[in-house]
Amino acid sequence: MLSFDTPELRDGCTKLQNMQAWIGPVEAQSLVQMIADIEAFQNAAEMIAFLGANVDGQGCIVIDFSRKHRAILRPTLPDAPLDADGRPVWAQIRRLMLTQIVEL
Repeated sequence: MLSFDTPELRDGCTKLQNMQAWIGPVEAQSLVQMIADIEAFQNAAEMIAFLGANVDGQGCIVIDFSRKHRAILRPTLPDAPLDADGRPVWAQIRRLMLTQIVEL
C-alpha cells in the first residue's frame, strides 16, 4: 500500500540505521510503527480512521507520527477516484505515496 516519492526518502524510511541517524532512535521507532500500520490496512479510509490522520485541502493525508515529526502522504494514482465535491474517495484508494517527513 505504501511507496516513496524519492529513492532518498525510501532509504531514509526503510533502513533502520538511516532512520535513526536522520530523525533519532525514538522517532525512528515511531516511523517504523506508522509504516507497518499503513501496510496493514485494506484502504486509506481504514488507515485514516485508525491513525487519527487529517486530510489537508490538497487531498494529502497528514499523520503526526511522533511529537517531533509529521508524514505527508498522497494517493499514488493521479486519477484517484473523487466524490461529487472533488475529494478523494479514501475507501477506494489502496496505494499511497509518502512524499515528505516534516519536522514540527
